[in-house]
Amino acid sequence: MALKRAPTSWTRSPASSGKIALRFTFLLALFWAWVSMGGCSVWRFKQPATPVENRDYETLNAIVSEVLFEKTTDTYRLPMPRDAEGTNLFLSAIERLEAWRQRNPGQSDEILSIAYYTEGLCYEKLGQPLNALETYALVRSNDADLMSSVEERVARLGELLAFFPPENREAEGFTPSGNIEEAIETFTGTEWEPLAWILAENRVVREALEKRDSGGQVASTAYKDAIEGLIVQFSESRRVYEHWMRLGLYHENIAREWITMGEYGNNDKAWDLADKALQKASEVYLKVSQADGYPEKREAQAKLVTLEELSRKIELNLAE
Repeated sequence: MALKRAPTSWTRSPASSGKIALRFTFLLALFWAWVSMGGCSVWRFKQPATPVENRDYETLNAIVSEVLFEKTTDTYRLPMPRDAEGTNLFLSAIERLEAWRQRNPGQSDEILSIAYYTEGLCYEKLGQPLNALETYALVRSNDADLMSSVEERVARLGELLAFFPPENREAEGFTPSGNIEEAIETFTGTEWEPLAWILAENRVVREALEKRDSGGQVASTAYKDAIEGLIVQFSESRRVYEHWMRLGLYHENIAREWITMGEYGNNDKAWDLADKALQKASEVYLKVSQADGYPEKREAQAKLVTLEELSRKIELNLAE
């Protein structure tokens, strides 16, 4: 979504200036109290999530409090937090912050800075450092602590992007400052470790997908090897069953190709090879179908039903 740049000046009456100053003082005090308290220690202070029917009337404070409560969530290893609608909290917060700005025009740079800072945090948790940097650039505050935090976060994001440059920079020949292992080691034990893992995983997934053979799966094992490497290297990732599903689909496609060869070709071993590939696919889908709490579980269960028809076809031809 397009980001709106904060105006550089505002005209308001003396009476409204006092109200805005009072509101800003309260919001800023609450904001930094939440930041300083961190994750698990703030549970009893968390505001209830804004009900869906009240979203048109929610305050900036309500959105900020939800985001800051989940600020320390490890979004590499743990599922994304959910909002009152059951959707991704950080994606939802970005949309709600934009809606709040549209409903409340004429806000001071100080108050808008809180909104933009919170939005930048959301982009970090989503693994989108470029969007985070663009949003932090909109923060214009006289609060020294806030601007110091922005400068720190911009610096750390720059270091991460040196390890994991955007695709267009890589296409231009930009060389990363180190390999994945160096990047992870650099940020291990810091709040930036999950983001480093997310960016590393995104890169390896992209490289694996480039190895897919559009001409057929049977003759190529490079993609399979890459996916198996993904599963091992990112075994703690919340996306690990996404990678397992890719492996299952690989074996399923292998089975389908052998079935086609058995039906229309002269390969005597085609049906036997199709059976072996289908068994591997079934094993993978069975594993994922038992993974409680992961979105891929239902997809894997549906895949097992689909494989039953292929299994019957193979059994009939093997029996001949």
